[in-house]
Amino acid sequence: MSVSGKNSLAIIGIDGMCPRVFEYLSGKGDLPVLNALMKKGQYSRMRVTTPPQSPVSWTTIATGLNPGSHGIFDFLCRNPNNYIPDLAILRIKSSLKGMEYVPVVRAKTFFESAAEHGISSRVIRWPMMFPAPKIDGCQILSGLGVPDIRGTLGRYAFYTTDPAFSPENKRGSIITLSYENGGQVQTYLQGPMAASIRGPKEISVPMTIAKTAKGVKVSFPDGVFELEPGEWGPIFSVKFSMGFMMKATGVFRAYLQSVEPYLNLFFLPIQIHPKETHIPISFPDSFASELWDACGPYLTLGMPEHTNALNDGCISEKGFLKLCEDVLAERERMIYHALETFERGIFACVFDTLDRIQHMFMKHNDPDGRYRNIINEWYIKMDDVVGRIMSKLEPKTHVLILSDHGFSPIRYNVHLNSWFVQEGYMKLKKGNQSGRPLFEDVDWDNTKAYALGLNSIYLNLKGREGKGIVDPKDAANLKIDLAEGLNQWHHPEGLQVMYRLHLSEEIFEGDYSSNGPDLVTGYSDGFRASWESAVGAAPSGDLLKEIQEPWGADHCCDPTFVPGVLFCSEKILPPDPSVYDIRPLVSSLIGEDL
Repeated sequence: MSVSGKNSLAIIGIDGMCPRVFEYLSGKGDLPVLNALMKKGQYSRMRVTTPPQSPVSWTTIATGLNPGSHGIFDFLCRNPNNYIPDLAILRIKSSLKGMEYVPVVRAKTFFESAAEHGISSRVIRWPMMFPAPKIDGCQILSGLGVPDIRGTLGRYAFYTTDPAFSPENKRGSIITLSYENGGQVQTYLQGPMAASIRGPKEISVPMTIAKTAKGVKVSFPDGVFELEPGEWGPIFSVKFSMGFMMKATGVFRAYLQSVEPYLNLFFLPIQIHPKETHIPISFPDSFASELWDACGPYLTLGMPEHTNALNDGCISEKGFLKLCEDVLAERERMIYHALETFERGIFACVFDTLDRIQHMFMKHNDPDGRYRNIINEWYIKMDDVVGRIMSKLEPKTHVLILSDHGFSPIRYNVHLNSWFVQEGYMKLKKGNQSGRPLFEDVDWDNTKAYALGLNSIYLNLKGREGKGIVDPKDAANLKIDLAEGLNQWHHPEGLQVMYRLHLSEEIFEGDYSSNGPDLVTGYSDGFRASWESAVGAAPSGDLLKEIQEPWGADHCCDPTFVPGVLFCSEKILPPDPSVYDIRPLVSSLIGEDL
Protein backbone atom coordinates (compact mmCIF):
# COMPACT_ATOMS: atom_id res chain seq x y z
CA MET A 1 0.00 0.00 0.00
CA SER A 2 3.02 2.28 -0.16
CA VAL A 3 3.74 5.14 -2.54
CA SER A 4 7.40 6.02 -2.56
CA GLY A 5 8.80 9.49 -2.00
CA LYS A 6 7.31 12.65 -0.50
CA ASN A 7 4.28 13.68 -2.51
CA SER A 8 1.56 16.27 -2.54
CA LEU A 9 -2.01 15.31 -1.78
CA ALA A 10 -5.36 17.00 -2.41
CA ILE A 11 -8.31 15.88 -0.27
CA ILE A 12 -11.75 16.98 -1.46
CA GLY A 13 -14.54 16.33 1.02
CA ILE A 14 -18.13 16.36 -0.23
CA ASP A 15 -20.39 16.19 2.80
CA GLY A 16 -23.23 13.74 2.30
CA MET A 17 -22.31 12.37 -1.15
CA CYS A 18 -24.36 9.19 -1.37
CA PRO A 19 -23.05 6.12 -3.22
CA ARG A 20 -26.52 5.16 -4.44
CA VAL A 21 -27.00 8.48 -6.21
CA PHE A 22 -23.42 8.57 -7.45
CA GLU A 23 -23.58 5.05 -8.86
CA TYR A 24 -26.90 5.73 -10.60
CA LEU A 25 -25.61 8.90 -12.29
CA SER A 26 -22.20 7.38 -12.97
CA GLY A 27 -23.85 4.52 -14.80
CA LYS A 28 -25.65 7.03 -17.02
CA GLY A 29 -22.37 8.77 -17.84
CA ASP A 30 -23.49 12.02 -16.16
CA LEU A 31 -20.39 12.37 -13.94
CA PRO A 32 -17.43 12.34 -16.34
CA VAL A 33 -14.81 13.72 -13.94
CA LEU A 34 -15.49 11.24 -11.17
CA ASN A 35 -15.84 8.42 -13.71
CA ALA A 36 -12.41 9.27 -15.12
CA LEU A 37 -10.89 9.35 -11.64
CA MET A 38 -12.53 6.01 -10.84
CA LYS A 39 -11.09 4.49 -14.06
CA LYS A 40 -7.59 5.82 -13.38
CA GLY A 41 -7.61 4.93 -9.69
CA GLN A 42 -10.27 3.36 -7.49
CA TYR A 43 -13.74 3.94 -6.09
CA SER A 44 -15.47 2.23 -3.19
CA ARG A 45 -18.35 2.66 -0.84
CA MET A 46 -16.98 3.55 2.59
CA ARG A 47 -18.15 2.44 6.02
CA VAL A 48 -18.80 5.41 8.32
CA THR A 49 -18.93 6.03 12.05
CA THR A 50 -21.49 4.94 14.60
CA PRO A 51 -23.41 7.20 14.78
CA PRO A 52 -23.16 8.45 11.16
CA GLN A 53 -23.23 12.14 12.05
CA SER A 54 -21.00 14.72 10.37
CA PRO A 55 -19.11 15.92 13.48
CA VAL A 56 -18.34 12.34 14.48
CA SER A 57 -17.39 11.12 11.03
CA TRP A 58 -15.25 14.10 9.94
CA THR A 59 -13.38 14.00 13.24
CA THR A 60 -12.67 10.30 12.85
CA ILE A 61 -11.51 10.89 9.27
CA ALA A 62 -9.06 13.59 10.43
CA THR A 63 -7.75 11.72 13.48
CA GLY A 64 -8.12 8.07 12.51
CA LEU A 65 -9.55 7.50 15.98
CA ASN A 66 -12.68 6.09 17.57
CA PRO A 67 -15.13 8.60 19.14
CA GLY A 68 -14.02 7.28 22.52
CA SER A 69 -10.54 8.59 21.74
CA HIS A 70 -11.42 11.95 20.14
CA GLY A 71 -14.43 12.83 22.31
CA ILE A 72 -17.13 13.65 19.72
CA PHE A 73 -20.22 11.40 19.97
CA ASP A 74 -23.18 13.48 18.71
CA PHE A 75 -24.15 17.02 17.73
CA LEU A 76 -25.41 17.40 21.31
CA CYS A 77 -24.04 16.33 24.67
CA ARG A 78 -25.34 16.86 28.18
CA ASN A 79 -24.22 18.16 31.52
CA PRO A 80 -24.56 15.05 33.72
CA ASN A 81 -25.11 17.20 36.81
CA ASN A 82 -28.26 18.94 35.56
CA TYR A 83 -29.14 16.95 32.37
CA ILE A 84 -29.23 20.12 30.25
CA PRO A 85 -28.42 19.46 26.57
CA ASP A 86 -25.50 21.42 25.17
CA LEU A 87 -23.72 21.72 21.83
CA ALA A 88 -20.96 19.15 21.43
CA ILE A 89 -19.40 20.98 18.48
CA LEU A 90 -18.91 24.36 20.18
CA ARG A 91 -17.44 24.98 23.62
CA ILE A 92 -17.08 28.27 25.47
CA LYS A 93 -15.38 28.81 28.83
CA SER A 94 -14.84 31.80 31.08
CA SER A 95 -11.29 33.06 31.44
CA LEU A 96 -9.44 36.18 32.51
CA LYS A 97 -9.94 37.37 28.92
CA GLY A 98 -13.71 36.91 29.20
CA MET A 99 -15.62 34.28 27.23
CA GLU A 100 -13.22 32.14 25.25
CA TYR A 101 -13.79 29.46 22.59
CA VAL A 102 -11.88 26.24 23.24
CA PRO A 103 -11.27 23.18 21.01
CA VAL A 104 -13.78 20.37 21.24
CA VAL A 105 -11.71 17.64 19.53
CA ARG A 106 -9.35 15.99 21.99
CA ALA A 107 -6.97 14.30 19.58
CA LYS A 108 -4.32 15.17 17.04
CA THR A 109 -5.33 15.40 13.37
CA PHE A 110 -3.19 14.24 10.47
CA PHE A 111 -2.67 17.92 9.62
CA GLU A 112 -0.84 18.37 12.93
CA SER A 113 1.14 15.16 12.52
CA ALA A 114 2.12 16.15 8.98
CA ALA A 115 3.40 19.51 10.24
CA GLU A 116 5.64 17.67 12.70
CA HIS A 117 7.21 16.00 9.65
CA GLY A 118 7.71 19.35 7.94
CA ILE A 119 4.68 18.98 5.66
CA SER A 120 2.43 22.02 5.51
CA SER A 121 -1.30 22.06 4.80
CA ARG A 122 -3.85 24.43 3.30
CA VAL A 123 -7.24 23.66 4.81
CA ILE A 124 -10.48 25.31 3.68
CA ARG A 125 -13.61 24.81 5.83
CA TRP A 126 -12.75 21.42 7.34
CA PRO A 127 -15.39 20.60 9.99
CA MET A 128 -14.62 20.56 13.71
CA MET A 129 -11.53 22.76 13.44
CA PHE A 130 -12.86 25.75 15.38
CA PRO A 131 -11.17 27.54 16.98
CA ALA A 132 -8.63 27.20 14.18
CA PRO A 133 -5.66 25.16 15.48
CA LYS A 134 -2.29 26.86 15.47
CA ILE A 135 -0.24 24.56 13.25
CA ASP A 136 3.11 25.89 12.09
CA GLY A 137 3.35 26.35 8.34
CA CYS A 138 -0.36 25.80 7.75
CA GLN A 139 -3.22 27.99 6.59
CA ILE A 140 -6.64 27.02 7.95
CA LEU A 141 -10.15 28.44 7.59
CA SER A 142 -12.56 26.77 10.01
CA GLY A 143 -15.82 25.17 8.87
CA LEU A 144 -18.63 23.37 10.73
CA GLY A 145 -18.58 24.61 14.32
CA VAL A 146 -17.96 28.31 13.62
CA PRO A 147 -20.63 30.27 15.55
CA ASP A 148 -22.48 33.44 14.68
CA ILE A 149 -21.68 36.76 16.34
CA ARG A 150 -23.90 35.80 19.31
CA GLY A 151 -21.97 32.61 20.02
CA THR A 152 -24.68 30.25 18.73
CA LEU A 153 -24.74 27.99 15.67
CA GLY A 154 -26.99 30.50 13.90
CA ARG A 155 -30.36 32.04 14.76
CA TYR A 156 -32.08 33.88 11.91
CA ALA A 157 -34.47 36.85 12.07
CA PHE A 158 -37.73 37.14 10.13
CA TYR A 159 -39.63 40.42 9.86
CA THR A 160 -43.27 40.24 8.82
CA THR A 161 -46.40 42.36 8.74
CA ASP A 162 -48.53 39.21 8.48
CA PRO A 163 -50.39 38.92 11.82
CA ALA A 164 -51.19 35.28 11.09
CA PHE A 165 -47.53 34.21 10.85
CA SER A 166 -47.05 32.29 14.07
CA PRO A 167 -43.70 32.28 15.92
CA GLU A 168 -44.59 28.93 17.49
CA ASN A 169 -42.05 26.15 16.84
CA LYS A 170 -39.88 28.45 14.73
CA ARG A 171 -36.10 28.21 15.04
CA GLY A 172 -35.41 31.92 14.67
CA SER A 173 -36.61 35.29 15.91
CA ILE A 174 -39.99 36.30 14.45
CA ILE A 175 -40.57 40.07 14.59
CA THR A 176 -44.11 41.18 13.73
CA LEU A 177 -44.29 44.71 12.33
CA SER A 178 -46.82 47.24 11.08
CA TYR A 179 -46.30 49.98 8.47
CA GLU A 180 -46.21 53.56 9.63
CA ASN A 181 -47.14 56.64 7.54
CA GLY A 182 -45.24 56.70 4.27
CA GLY A 183 -45.06 52.94 3.94
CA GLN A 184 -42.08 52.34 6.17
CA VAL A 185 -41.24 50.43 9.33
CA GLN A 186 -38.91 51.44 12.16
CA THR A 187 -37.39 48.42 13.86
CA TYR A 188 -34.03 47.01 14.92
CA LEU A 189 -31.51 44.32 14.02
CA GLN A 190 -30.53 41.95 16.80
CA GLY A 191 -26.80 41.69 17.41
CA PRO A 192 -24.33 40.20 19.89
CA MET A 193 -24.58 39.96 23.64
CA ALA A 194 -22.46 42.39 25.68
CA ALA A 195 -21.51 42.59 29.34
CA SER A 196 -23.20 45.19 31.50
CA ILE A 197 -23.57 46.00 35.19
CA ARG A 198 -26.84 44.08 35.23
CA GLY A 199 -25.47 41.11 33.32
CA PRO A 200 -25.44 40.20 29.61
CA LYS A 201 -27.58 42.38 27.38
CA GLU A 202 -28.48 42.19 23.70
CA ILE A 203 -26.99 44.87 21.44
CA SER A 204 -29.02 45.99 18.45
CA VAL A 205 -28.90 48.66 15.76
CA PRO A 206 -31.84 50.69 14.42
CA MET A 207 -33.18 49.67 11.04
CA THR A 208 -35.72 51.23 8.68
CA ILE A 209 -37.58 49.21 6.06
CA ALA A 210 -39.28 51.39 3.44
CA LYS A 211 -41.34 50.38 0.43
CA THR A 212 -40.00 51.32 -3.00
CA ALA A 213 -41.49 51.06 -6.47
CA LYS A 214 -39.84 47.66 -6.92
CA GLY A 215 -39.44 46.29 -3.39
CA VAL A 216 -37.91 47.68 -0.20
CA LYS A 217 -35.01 49.83 0.93
CA VAL A 218 -33.32 48.73 4.16
CA SER A 219 -31.41 51.45 5.99
CA PHE A 220 -28.89 51.32 8.87
CA PRO A 221 -26.71 54.03 10.39
CA ASP A 222 -23.79 52.55 8.40
CA GLY A 223 -25.43 52.02 5.01
CA VAL A 224 -28.36 51.10 2.80
CA PHE A 225 -29.34 48.32 0.39
CA GLU A 226 -32.41 47.68 -1.76
CA LEU A 227 -34.16 44.42 -2.54
CA GLU A 228 -36.81 43.18 -4.94
CA PRO A 229 -39.11 40.24 -4.09
CA GLY A 230 -37.36 36.90 -4.52
CA GLU A 231 -33.92 38.52 -4.33
CA TRP A 232 -30.97 38.06 -1.96
CA GLY A 233 -29.11 41.18 -0.93
CA PRO A 234 -25.32 41.46 -0.90
CA ILE A 235 -23.14 40.39 2.01
CA PHE A 236 -23.60 43.46 4.18
CA SER A 237 -21.48 44.67 7.11
CA VAL A 238 -23.01 46.27 10.20
CA LYS A 239 -21.37 47.68 13.35
CA PHE A 240 -22.71 47.17 16.89
CA SER A 241 -21.67 49.50 19.71
CA MET A 242 -20.63 47.26 22.62
CA GLY A 243 -19.89 50.03 25.13
CA PHE A 244 -16.55 51.08 26.60
CA MET A 245 -15.62 52.51 23.16
CA MET A 246 -15.79 49.02 21.65
CA LYS A 247 -17.54 47.92 18.46
CA ALA A 248 -18.30 44.53 16.96
CA THR A 249 -18.76 44.12 13.21
CA GLY A 250 -20.94 41.42 11.74
CA VAL A 251 -21.95 40.33 8.25
CA PHE A 252 -25.27 39.00 6.96
CA ARG A 253 -27.48 38.66 3.92
CA ALA A 254 -31.18 39.43 3.62
CA TYR A 255 -33.86 37.84 1.44
CA LEU A 256 -37.10 39.58 0.48
CA GLN A 257 -39.84 36.98 0.27
CA SER A 258 -42.64 39.45 -0.48
CA VAL A 259 -43.87 43.04 -0.08
CA GLU A 260 -47.58 42.55 -0.76
CA PRO A 261 -49.95 41.64 0.66
CA TYR A 262 -47.49 41.38 3.55
CA LEU A 263 -43.87 42.29 4.06
CA ASN A 264 -41.82 39.15 4.64
CA LEU A 265 -38.10 39.90 5.04
CA PHE A 266 -35.58 37.27 6.15
CA PHE A 267 -32.12 37.87 7.63
CA LEU A 268 -29.40 35.25 7.90
CA PRO A 269 -27.75 35.10 11.34
CA ILE A 270 -25.31 37.94 11.98
CA GLN A 271 -21.93 36.33 11.38
CA ILE A 272 -18.34 36.99 12.39
CA HIS A 273 -16.63 39.49 10.09
CA PRO A 274 -13.36 37.96 8.85
CA LYS A 275 -11.51 41.28 8.77
CA GLU A 276 -12.65 42.70 12.10
CA THR A 277 -12.54 39.94 14.66
CA HIS A 278 -10.39 38.54 17.43
CA ILE A 279 -12.31 35.26 17.23
CA PRO A 280 -10.00 32.58 15.77
CA ILE A 281 -11.88 31.48 12.65
CA SER A 282 -8.57 31.05 10.82
CA PHE A 283 -4.89 30.41 11.33
CA PRO A 284 -2.97 32.51 11.00
CA ASP A 285 -5.46 35.18 12.05
CA SER A 286 -4.71 37.10 8.85
CA PHE A 287 -5.75 34.21 6.58
CA ALA A 288 -9.50 34.93 6.92
CA SER A 289 -8.87 38.58 6.10
CA GLU A 290 -6.63 37.63 3.16
CA LEU A 291 -9.43 35.51 1.68
CA TRP A 292 -11.90 38.40 2.05
CA ASP A 293 -9.57 40.77 0.22
CA ALA A 294 -8.66 38.29 -2.51
CA CYS A 295 -12.01 36.53 -3.06
CA GLY A 296 -14.59 39.08 -1.99
CA PRO A 297 -17.01 39.04 0.97
CA TYR A 298 -18.06 35.64 2.30
CA LEU A 299 -20.19 34.10 5.03
CA THR A 300 -18.36 32.63 8.01
CA LEU A 301 -21.04 30.63 9.84
CA GLY A 302 -20.25 26.92 10.06
CA MET A 303 -23.59 26.10 8.37
CA PRO A 304 -24.35 29.11 6.14
CA GLU A 305 -27.03 27.33 4.06
CA HIS A 306 -29.94 27.96 6.40
CA THR A 307 -32.17 24.88 6.26
CA ASN A 308 -34.22 26.13 9.23
CA ALA A 309 -35.43 29.08 7.17
CA LEU A 310 -36.88 26.80 4.50
CA ASN A 311 -38.32 24.45 7.12
CA ASP A 312 -40.05 27.37 8.84
CA GLY A 313 -41.46 28.91 5.67
CA CYS A 314 -39.30 32.05 5.86
CA ILE A 315 -37.72 31.62 2.44
CA SER A 316 -38.90 29.83 -0.69
CA GLU A 317 -37.32 26.78 -2.29
CA LYS A 318 -36.04 29.06 -5.04
CA GLY A 319 -34.47 31.39 -2.48
CA PHE A 320 -32.85 28.49 -0.64
CA LEU A 321 -31.36 27.07 -3.83
CA LYS A 322 -29.97 30.48 -4.81
CA LEU A 323 -28.30 30.78 -1.41
CA CYS A 324 -26.78 27.31 -1.86
CA GLU A 325 -25.41 28.27 -5.29
CA ASP A 326 -23.86 31.42 -3.84
CA VAL A 327 -22.24 29.52 -0.96
CA LEU A 328 -20.78 27.00 -3.41
CA ALA A 329 -19.34 29.77 -5.61
CA GLU A 330 -17.92 31.46 -2.53
CA ARG A 331 -16.19 28.23 -1.48
CA GLU A 332 -14.74 27.74 -4.95
CA ARG A 333 -13.24 31.23 -4.98
CA MET A 334 -11.48 30.57 -1.69
CA ILE A 335 -10.13 27.25 -2.90
CA TYR A 336 -8.77 28.64 -6.16
CA HIS A 337 -7.03 31.43 -4.28
CA ALA A 338 -5.46 28.99 -1.82
CA LEU A 339 -4.30 26.80 -4.71
CA GLU A 340 -2.53 29.67 -6.45
CA THR A 341 0.43 29.41 -4.09
CA PHE A 342 0.10 25.73 -3.12
CA GLU A 343 3.17 23.84 -4.24
CA ARG A 344 3.70 20.90 -1.93
CA GLY A 345 2.08 19.23 1.05
CA ILE A 346 -1.60 18.62 1.82
CA PHE A 347 -4.45 20.63 0.37
CA ALA A 348 -7.83 19.87 1.93
CA CYS A 349 -11.28 21.38 1.48
CA VAL A 350 -14.84 20.39 2.31
CA PHE A 351 -18.04 21.25 0.44
CA ASP A 352 -21.13 21.06 2.69
CA THR A 353 -23.86 22.25 0.36
CA LEU A 354 -24.78 18.90 -1.19
CA ASP A 355 -25.64 17.69 2.32
CA ARG A 356 -28.07 20.59 2.82
CA ILE A 357 -29.63 20.11 -0.61
CA GLN A 358 -30.32 16.44 0.09
CA HIS A 359 -31.79 17.14 3.53
CA MET A 360 -34.34 19.45 1.91
CA PHE A 361 -35.03 17.84 -1.48
CA MET A 362 -34.48 14.07 -1.20
CA LYS A 363 -38.12 13.08 -0.56
CA HIS A 364 -39.68 9.67 0.00
CA ASN A 365 -42.93 10.99 -1.50
CA ASP A 366 -41.62 12.32 -4.82
CA PRO A 367 -43.51 10.36 -7.50
CA ASP A 368 -42.89 12.82 -10.35
CA GLY A 369 -39.15 13.05 -9.68
CA ARG A 370 -39.23 16.85 -9.31
CA TYR A 371 -36.93 16.83 -6.32
CA ARG A 372 -34.81 13.99 -7.65
CA ASN A 373 -33.93 16.21 -10.58
CA ILE A 374 -32.64 18.86 -8.16
CA ILE A 375 -30.48 16.24 -6.43
CA ASN A 376 -29.14 14.95 -9.75
CA GLU A 377 -28.33 18.46 -10.93
CA TRP A 378 -26.29 19.08 -7.79
CA TYR A 379 -24.30 15.86 -8.21
CA ILE A 380 -23.48 16.95 -11.76
CA LYS A 381 -22.59 20.41 -10.41
CA MET A 382 -20.20 18.86 -7.87
CA ASP A 383 -18.61 16.73 -10.59
CA ASP A 384 -17.89 19.95 -12.49
CA VAL A 385 -16.41 21.55 -9.36
CA VAL A 386 -14.10 18.58 -8.79
CA GLY A 387 -12.96 18.86 -12.40
CA ARG A 388 -12.14 22.55 -12.02
CA ILE A 389 -10.17 21.93 -8.84
CA MET A 390 -8.23 19.04 -10.34
CA SER A 391 -7.34 21.15 -13.38
CA LYS A 392 -5.51 23.54 -11.03
CA LEU A 393 -3.45 20.81 -9.32
CA GLU A 394 0.03 19.81 -10.35
CA PRO A 395 -0.20 16.63 -12.47
CA LYS A 396 1.66 14.50 -9.90
CA THR A 397 -0.61 15.49 -7.00
CA HIS A 398 -2.44 12.52 -5.51
CA VAL A 399 -6.18 12.93 -4.94
CA LEU A 400 -8.61 11.59 -2.35
CA ILE A 401 -12.31 12.42 -2.63
CA LEU A 402 -14.63 11.27 0.12
CA SER A 403 -17.87 11.85 1.98
CA ASP A 404 -18.62 11.49 5.67
CA HIS A 405 -21.88 9.57 5.12
CA GLY A 406 -24.57 8.93 2.53
CA PHE A 407 -28.27 9.79 2.57
CA SER A 408 -31.70 8.25 2.75
CA PRO A 409 -35.26 9.65 2.70
CA ILE A 410 -37.08 9.59 6.03
CA ARG A 411 -40.76 8.95 6.67
CA TYR A 412 -41.07 9.19 10.44
CA ASN A 413 -39.72 11.22 13.33
CA VAL A 414 -39.35 9.15 16.49
CA HIS A 415 -40.33 10.56 19.89
CA LEU A 416 -37.89 8.37 21.78
CA ASN A 417 -38.37 10.02 25.17
CA SER A 418 -42.11 9.53 24.78
CA TRP A 419 -41.46 5.80 24.29
CA PHE A 420 -39.44 5.82 27.53
CA VAL A 421 -42.44 7.40 29.29
CA GLN A 422 -44.86 4.87 27.82
CA GLU A 423 -42.66 1.94 28.80
CA GLY A 424 -41.96 3.24 32.31
CA TYR A 425 -38.27 4.03 31.92
CA MET A 426 -38.98 7.77 32.28
CA LYS A 427 -41.48 9.35 34.66
CA LEU A 428 -42.97 12.81 34.30
CA LYS A 429 -43.85 15.03 37.21
CA LYS A 430 -47.31 14.43 38.63
CA GLY A 431 -50.08 15.72 36.41
CA ASN A 432 -47.97 16.07 33.25
CA GLN A 433 -49.09 14.27 30.11
CA SER A 434 -46.14 15.47 28.06
CA GLY A 435 -42.62 16.65 28.78
CA ARG A 436 -41.30 20.01 27.65
CA PRO A 437 -37.81 20.52 26.17
CA LEU A 438 -34.69 20.45 28.35
CA PHE A 439 -36.31 17.66 30.43
CA GLU A 440 -38.23 20.34 32.30
CA ASP A 441 -41.04 18.00 33.37
CA VAL A 442 -39.01 14.86 34.13
CA ASP A 443 -39.23 13.26 37.57
CA TRP A 444 -35.60 12.21 37.87
CA ASP A 445 -36.17 10.36 41.14
CA ASN A 446 -38.16 7.79 39.16
CA THR A 447 -36.42 7.89 35.74
CA LYS A 448 -34.02 5.19 34.55
CA ALA A 449 -33.13 6.35 31.03
CA TYR A 450 -33.37 9.37 28.77
CA ALA A 451 -32.49 10.34 25.19
CA LEU A 452 -30.96 13.49 23.79
CA GLY A 453 -29.16 14.43 20.63
CA LEU A 454 -29.80 12.53 17.43
CA ASN A 455 -28.56 9.08 18.42
CA SER A 456 -27.74 9.09 22.15
CA ILE A 457 -29.34 7.28 25.09
CA TYR A 458 -28.08 7.71 28.65
CA LEU A 459 -28.86 5.82 31.82
CA ASN A 460 -29.77 7.88 34.88
CA LEU A 461 -26.78 6.39 36.62
CA LYS A 462 -26.21 6.83 40.34
CA GLY A 463 -22.94 8.63 41.07
CA ARG A 464 -22.71 10.03 37.54
CA GLU A 465 -25.98 11.87 36.89
CA GLY A 466 -27.05 14.60 39.28
CA LYS A 467 -30.13 12.67 40.45
CA GLY A 468 -29.12 9.21 39.31
CA ILE A 469 -31.09 6.22 40.56
CA VAL A 470 -29.67 3.30 38.53
CA ASP A 471 -27.13 1.31 40.51
CA PRO A 472 -23.98 0.80 38.39
CA LYS A 473 -24.19 -2.96 38.97
CA ASP A 474 -27.62 -2.96 37.30
CA ALA A 475 -26.51 -0.88 34.31
CA ALA A 476 -25.54 -3.76 32.01
CA ASN A 477 -28.88 -5.53 32.42
CA LEU A 478 -30.81 -2.27 31.98
CA LYS A 479 -29.01 -1.60 28.70
CA ILE A 480 -29.88 -5.08 27.46
CA ASP A 481 -33.53 -4.57 28.50
CA LEU A 482 -33.67 -1.26 26.64
CA ALA A 483 -32.09 -2.74 23.54
CA GLU A 484 -34.47 -5.70 23.51
CA GLY A 485 -37.51 -3.48 24.03
CA LEU A 486 -36.54 -0.98 21.35
CA ASN A 487 -35.70 -3.73 18.88
CA GLN A 488 -39.29 -5.00 19.25
CA TRP A 489 -40.83 -1.59 18.52
CA HIS A 490 -42.75 -1.62 15.24
CA HIS A 491 -44.76 0.92 13.29
CA PRO A 492 -48.44 -0.08 12.84
CA GLU A 493 -47.60 -0.98 9.22
CA GLY A 494 -45.11 -3.55 10.54
CA LEU A 495 -41.96 -1.53 9.94
CA GLN A 496 -39.25 -2.01 12.55
CA VAL A 497 -38.36 1.34 14.12
CA MET A 498 -34.92 0.37 15.35
CA TYR A 499 -32.56 -1.66 13.18
CA ARG A 500 -30.23 -2.25 16.10
CA LEU A 501 -29.06 -0.72 19.38
CA HIS A 502 -25.33 -0.28 19.84
CA LEU A 503 -23.99 -0.77 23.37
CA SER A 504 -21.28 1.71 24.29
CA GLU A 505 -18.78 -0.97 25.30
CA GLU A 506 -19.10 -2.56 21.87
CA ILE A 507 -18.40 0.57 19.81
CA PHE A 508 -16.38 3.02 21.91
CA GLU A 509 -12.78 2.69 23.04
CA GLY A 510 -10.43 5.29 24.46
CA ASP A 511 -9.99 7.66 27.37
CA TYR A 512 -13.17 9.62 26.67
CA SER A 513 -15.53 6.67 26.24
CA SER A 514 -17.16 7.34 29.61
CA ASN A 515 -18.27 10.78 28.33
CA GLY A 516 -20.33 9.20 25.57
CA PRO A 517 -23.84 7.76 25.57
CA ASP A 518 -24.60 4.35 27.08
CA LEU A 519 -26.42 3.24 23.94
CA VAL A 520 -26.41 4.55 20.37
CA THR A 521 -29.59 4.26 18.33
CA GLY A 522 -29.33 2.59 14.95
CA TYR A 523 -32.69 3.57 13.45
CA SER A 524 -34.10 1.59 10.56
CA ASP A 525 -34.04 3.17 7.14
CA GLY A 526 -36.78 5.83 7.01
CA PHE A 527 -36.73 6.71 10.73
CA ARG A 528 -34.83 9.31 12.75
CA ALA A 529 -34.99 11.02 16.16
CA SER A 530 -37.51 13.85 16.37
CA TRP A 531 -36.29 17.37 16.97
CA GLU A 532 -38.33 17.33 20.18
CA SER A 533 -36.63 14.23 21.52
CA ALA A 534 -33.21 15.59 20.56
CA VAL A 535 -33.60 18.46 23.03
CA GLY A 536 -35.13 16.46 25.86
CA ALA A 537 -38.87 16.72 25.18
CA ALA A 538 -41.43 13.91 25.47
CA PRO A 539 -44.55 14.96 23.49
CA SER A 540 -47.86 13.28 24.18
CA GLY A 541 -49.79 11.46 21.46
CA ASP A 542 -48.33 9.28 18.72
CA LEU A 543 -44.80 8.04 19.26
CA LEU A 544 -44.08 8.21 15.53
CA LYS A 545 -44.79 11.38 13.56
CA GLU A 546 -44.95 11.29 9.77
CA ILE A 547 -42.62 13.82 8.13
CA GLN A 548 -44.45 16.91 6.88
CA GLU A 549 -41.69 19.54 6.82
CA PRO A 550 -39.30 20.10 3.91
CA TRP A 551 -36.47 18.34 5.80
CA GLY A 552 -37.21 14.96 4.26
CA ALA A 553 -33.95 13.02 4.24
CA ASP A 554 -31.25 12.24 6.73
CA HIS A 555 -28.35 10.02 7.76
CA CYS A 556 -28.86 9.65 11.53
CA CYS A 557 -29.99 6.05 11.17
CA ASP A 558 -27.88 2.91 11.46
CA PRO A 559 -24.62 3.40 9.52
CA THR A 560 -25.43 0.29 7.47
CA PHE A 561 -27.92 2.36 5.44
CA VAL A 562 -25.78 5.43 4.74
CA PRO A 563 -22.24 4.51 3.64
CA GLY A 564 -20.04 7.24 2.25
CA VAL A 565 -17.97 7.31 -0.94
CA LEU A 566 -14.20 7.10 -1.39
CA PHE A 567 -12.21 7.83 -4.55
CA CYS A 568 -8.44 7.58 -4.84
CA SER A 569 -6.23 8.53 -7.78
CA GLU A 570 -4.04 5.48 -7.00
CA LYS A 571 -5.08 1.83 -6.86
CA ILE A 572 -4.27 1.39 -3.18
CA LEU A 573 -7.65 1.26 -1.41
CA PRO A 574 -8.02 -1.54 1.14
CA PRO A 575 -10.95 -3.96 0.76
CA ASP A 576 -14.17 -2.63 2.29
CA PRO A 577 -12.63 0.68 3.44
CA SER A 578 -13.92 2.69 6.39
CA VAL A 579 -13.37 6.18 7.77
CA TYR A 580 -10.64 4.68 9.94
CA ASP A 581 -8.58 3.95 6.82
CA ILE A 582 -8.27 7.58 5.70
CA ARG A 583 -5.40 8.54 7.96
CA PRO A 584 -3.29 5.52 6.85
CA LEU A 585 -4.14 6.39 3.24
CA VAL A 586 -2.96 9.96 3.77
CA SER A 587 0.28 8.62 5.24
CA SER A 588 0.79 6.34 2.28
CA LEU A 589 0.03 8.97 -0.34
CA ILE A 590 2.34 11.64 1.07
CA GLY A 591 5.08 9.13 1.87
CA GLU A 592 5.30 9.75 5.63
CA ASP A 593 4.14 7.68 8.58
CA LEU A 594 1.64 9.88 10.37
